[in-house]
Amino acid sequence: MSREGVRFCWTCQQPIRPGEQTRKTDVFSASGPGVSVEFHTRCPVTPPPYQRAPVSRRH
Repeated sequence: MSREGVRFCWTCQQPIRPGEQTRKTDVFSASGPGVSVEFHTRCPVTPPPYQRAPVSRRH
């Protein structure tokens, strides 16, 4: 049995099988360290839009 456990796609929540093509990205958090998440390369679900950079606090 694998020591890393089961990996899941961040978008469709389906398991990622060994040898399957994936891509990784970082998700930043204002309350602490972010996490690295994994997606299927050809995920059937379109991911929602997300912010890629901090927003300036100056108005």
